[in-house]
Parts: sequence; structure tokens; C-alpha cells
Amino acid sequence: MLPNRHARWFFFVITVAALVLIAAVPSSSPKDPWKGTWWRIDPYGDESLERVVFAGGTFKYVDWGASVCGTDENNDPIYAAHARGSADTMDSTSFVATVPVICMAHPPFTWAESWEFAWNYDPATNTLWDGGGGGTPWTRTKP
Repeated sequence: MLPNRHARWFFFVITVAALVLIAAVPSSSPKDPWKGTWWRIDPYGDESLERVVFAGGTFKYVDWGASVCGTDENNDPIYAAHARGSADTMDSTSFVATVPVICMAHPPFTWAESWEFAWNYDPATNTLWDGGGGGTPWTRTKP
């Protein structure tokens, strides 16, 4: 038998190790879809990289190559589009917001005064889909 002092130390080390292992095991339930970062490749023609970050009922969106903001002589997008705002409606599986879309040209300009962003969350696949359900899903992994 270990001396009492060593037994307490051994118990402490085993407890800490167990807690670390428990914390390292991923949760079986999906994270809140309206917190954190989502990515996708724009499926609507220009195949640019898009990102949306959700936080507390707000979002920040960027499309790094928005063809609606301008294209070069090869018809490749040259400017990013940004949008940010708060949800008009939000629940566990849907998020809708209507905000302006700003093109980051020189100088920046407003492409749309009032654009509806809508996402639907699919908990079975842990993906987001545009409001209409089409296109390419949004994932938590940067493409």
C-alpha cells in the first residue's frame, strides 16, 4: 500500500488525467449553428471563397471574389463583397437577415441596399444551406 501522501497525489494525477480525457472527447451533439465560422465555394458561377461568421444573433459575410462587384477582362471577379447585420428571424434551424451588400472596390460601393441572407441548418449533416436549399452546403471546414 502506498503511504497516505503518495495515495493522495496518485488520486489527484488520475483525476486530472481523466478530466483531460473527458474534455478531449468530441460531443456527439452538433454545436450551435449560429456561433462560429462557416465556409463554402460560391456555386453561383464564379466559384469564389465565401465565409460567414455568426455570433449572438449577428453575422459577418464575405465573398472574396464577388462577380457582381466587378470582373476583369477574363470575366474573373476582382473585388470582395461584405455584409453584416443582425437576424430578422432566427431559431435553431434557420437564420434570416436583410442587410446591404458592400463591394470593396476603389471606392467601395453598395451593390444591394437590402439583400436577404437566409440559411437553414441541417443537424443530420451539420451543414448550412442557402434559404432556397440549393447550391453548395456551408461547412465548418475551409475548402
